[in-house]
Amino acid sequence: MEKIRKNKLFYIFILFICLAGAGLRLRLWFYNPGLHCDEASLALNLFDASFCDLFKPLIRLQVAPPLFLVLVKYFYRIVNLNYTPDFSDMMLRFIPLVSGILAIPLFGYLVNLIFKNKFLTLLGTLLIAISPCAISYSCIFKQYSTELLATVLIFIIFKTIKLKQKYKFFICGFFPFFSLNSFFIFPGCFCELFIRAFKNKSLKEFFTGLVFFLIPFAAFILFILFPIMRAHYSDMESYWSPTFMIAGTFFGYVKILLYYMFRINHLTVLSCLFLVSAIIMLFKNRKLALYTILPVIITYFLTITKHYPLSERFVLFLLPPVILILIYPFSLIPPKIYNRKALPIYLITAILTGLGIYKTPPLEVIHLKQERGKEAWQYLMTNYDGKTPVIIGEDFVTNLYYRMFYHDKANYYDLAFLGKHNAAYTLETLPQGVWYFIITRYDMIYFDFAKLLDKKAEIIDYKTFELNPDSRKLTKLYIDAPASVVMKVNIK
Repeated sequence: MEKIRKNKLFYIFILFICLAGAGLRLRLWFYNPGLHCDEASLALNLFDASFCDLFKPLIRLQVAPPLFLVLVKYFYRIVNLNYTPDFSDMMLRFIPLVSGILAIPLFGYLVNLIFKNKFLTLLGTLLIAISPCAISYSCIFKQYSTELLATVLIFIIFKTIKLKQKYKFFICGFFPFFSLNSFFIFPGCFCELFIRAFKNKSLKEFFTGLVFFLIPFAAFILFILFPIMRAHYSDMESYWSPTFMIAGTFFGYVKILLYYMFRINHLTVLSCLFLVSAIIMLFKNRKLALYTILPVIITYFLTITKHYPLSERFVLFLLPPVILILIYPFSLIPPKIYNRKALPIYLITAILTGLGIYKTPPLEVIHLKQERGKEAWQYLMTNYDGKTPVIIGEDFVTNLYYRMFYHDKANYYDLAFLGKHNAAYTLETLPQGVWYFIITRYDMIYFDFAKLLDKKAEIIDYKTFELNPDSRKLTKLYIDAPASVVMKVNIK
């Protein structure tokens, strides 16, 4: 009877944590900030390309797993309602949202599968549920939340796989189509599986399963990955270059990794705990170390060799192995201690969940890259007179996306404002008369519009859309520029 009561209490608390994590993600999804430039670029690729074209290199310097894009496009078409900008943004972010929510209970299942410990299951589930990084990227139209879910699923499959189950090997070979970061996860999983097969004298079955895995895996490398690398790698490498310099030592890399995932202070203490946990795991549980520590080391190696960026969104897939490393020392505590102290443990879990929800950063801060293009276009269309020509800024991807929803409601000028390259020349060559300018912060940081317009035009209306002050602190590059600007000017 006591065991039934404890099990019921455990399931109540695990449900509470999962619902809290889902609620935090839904709260951000319903907050529904406008798409930023990378999201808008990916959305334009999605709309412009056929389903087959999504398996080819994308344009506008975008890279995303093809089946992730196919899934989003298919869902977007099925819903197929009368889209408004707000509704379109939510539908594009629906698959990342579902991925982020599903990752919570599935990770809890994985922790229980590995440790068979109710306390560790609660703790691991709690950490992934309230991670600001996991919350943020569950509500952004990019693949990072899906890659987080893919990491959890790969671990579950390899933890439960039997060498005779060739279909599981075959399924694993398709994961790169959903998650490019599965390349970092597979080496440790296959090393552990090889050791298991070697001990059981089942190497023949292992290599047969490996062949099944390689059929879709090799197809992805040949027909998807190589064309993408030829098309984009050189450009992306220069774009990533600032992140290559911040890794430094492995300890510094761990500190950055933990900050990206949990956004907390006292990183030196937490990093020391992480490294101590990893060392203990290497001595006590080398199989689990292959699953968890090896992906972290592979990512670090590729960062210091300047092949992979150390950026928050690109390391989100490492959250599951990082959590498993952090909680591992608790698995060494005898289970009878947990059983005797069950009620205090559940109370501590409840308090930690409440604190995690309370300490979650404001929505405006979680969604860092706000350009407020949606609000700018809504303001423009509310005040538009039906005839004045509209010209957009040079960094116009976000504006191109939101312009789609008002394609027949304004007189658009075909050329973009030439921004940092030749803003003064653009103003001089535009015909005289009244114009609307709609520009983003990327344009504003390169030149002073007010100074340029002083001699060449009269400003009739000037509306700025500012970043939240807390977001400004975290996006220092754009601290002196508004997120978006709408101007009505009379060019002399």
